[in-house]
Amino acid sequence: MKDARGIQWIVACVLVAVLVIVVPPHNALVAHSDEEFGMYGIVGAEPATPQVIMARQTDFTSFEEVRKVATFPVLAPGRIPKGFSLISLQHVRPDLPEIPASVHNDTVAATYGSGDDRFTIMQGYFSGGDVPAGPGEAAAGEIDLIGARAKWVRGTWAERPTGGREWRNEPLQVGWYKNGLGYAILSRDLNLEQLVEIANGLEPI
Repeated sequence: MKDARGIQWIVACVLVAVLVIVVPPHNALVAHSDEEFGMYGIVGAEPATPQVIMARQTDFTSFEEVRKVATFPVLAPGRIPKGFSLISLQHVRPDLPEIPASVHNDTVAATYGSGDDRFTIMQGYFSGGDVPAGPGEAAAGEIDLIGARAKWVRGTWAERPTGGREWRNEPLQVGWYKNGLGYAILSRDLNLEQLVEIANGLEPI
């Protein structure tokens, strides 16, 4: 049965992507998280000395509220699969005191649910259009959206408990860039056609 941890894992993937913009490009990001405190490890040239960056997450109940704190024009989904409703809406920003709040480095994550099924919409200043490149056998491709060309892939890389990385065949991801912003929709339960329908239905609030 799916639970809140499944949602947190998907959001964690994007939080790691958000941190790309605030660390040197030669550093490699590790998808490791402390779910209670929102801490994410960043391993550079010397894996024995990881950096830890806090991600500040603020919960909201409506897109009208979150757009007041976001530094970019937030879009809301106008086409939601039948039976789904909003269950989580977060504004996320790296918690770095030396970076002023006016810097554009935030992201909004909205998760919808229907029973055990979930999908998450990400938008903002993150690498949304760069979906992970999987092994040769991974299902992946490109697809046209309204006003954008998107990439999609089924799966993502994750750390093994014993070290190293492995490819997991979920979630299904669609990612793209538009007007200088990154967008991504992720789900373990919906198909590509459904994710494209959601993407094409995003509209200004």
